[in-house]
Amino acid sequence: MSITLSTDTVPAAQQLDYWTEAICGVFMHLDVEPPQDGRQGFDGRIVQHAEGKLDLAEVLVEGHAVLRTNRQLHRDSEDSFFVMVQRDGESWIEQDGREGWMRKGEFVLLDGGRSYTMRFPHRIHHEVLKVPGNVLRASIRDPQRFTSCPISGASGAGRIFLGVLETLHDTAGDLDHGSAAGVADALVDLLSATIGTMSQAHVKVPSHLEQYHRHRVQALVQERMFDPELSIDSVAAAVKLSPRYLHRLFEDEKLTLSGWIWHERLEAARRALLSPAAANRSLTDIAYAVGFKDPAHFSRMFKATYGSSPRAFRLEIATNQSA
Repeated sequence: MSITLSTDTVPAAQQLDYWTEAICGVFMHLDVEPPQDGRQGFDGRIVQHAEGKLDLAEVLVEGHAVLRTNRQLHRDSEDSFFVMVQRDGESWIEQDGREGWMRKGEFVLLDGGRSYTMRFPHRIHHEVLKVPGNVLRASIRDPQRFTSCPISGASGAGRIFLGVLETLHDTAGDLDHGSAAGVADALVDLLSATIGTMSQAHVKVPSHLEQYHRHRVQALVQERMFDPELSIDSVAAAVKLSPRYLHRLFEDEKLTLSGWIWHERLEAARRALLSPAAANRSLTDIAYAVGFKDPAHFSRMFKATYGSSPRAFRLEIATNQSA
């Protein structure tokens, strides 16, 4: 079954709301940040092919941003992964403390069960393959190790994977239920083969006990992320583990546990500064709201991370919006 959802059929003043409902219906609940130029109207189109186990969508849309936030995580509990293929344009993607640009001809894996951010500075063309979490985990152990890591489709298994997707895009409407199931299984096998070539696939995988403790710690930190009293010692006490063991649990991650906490707080502050709804909130209020005890410390960390102070960042956003 194929469906097409397009803002072309909607009045300009309602197009952004329509788009938000469309992507939430096709994928999962997401927050949408509109383009920063302030103009009315929004241009986007989704074509979804869904037949049994096969769920493939094509997205063509102008620049904007989507966020899978903690608030949205609580609205649905669907366990799915998404393979995002960059057919045209470029995307900035962040999940699990890993961030970077995805260019044309690359693809990334995203976990719909955890928060992430995608920003598109200009118009993009994506293909999106949705894979149930239990299916992917049966083929790839701990697939969250590979999220937000751009994978090249220029050669090897990656090239074959993208080639099959491109062919499928043209023929998906002709597949019956049984054929679609076979193609879906083959795609997961190809994806597994491609991911197996990544350096992360050869890193020591934590034991089941270590994974259990990591999930406990991550759940606790997500719940208390903006609590100013949150610290490694308080987390360790809450989960009844030593601070030293906590550090060891996360030693293979790109960010330490403490670094991840500060990163998430700074990202929340940056989103607040970008939001027109928070234009009248003071910088001190934003700093306290995301877990900082000292506004000066917030300002120093923000500048060190993003290259400008919160005040200068907000001024630049306001200038761009009024230009």
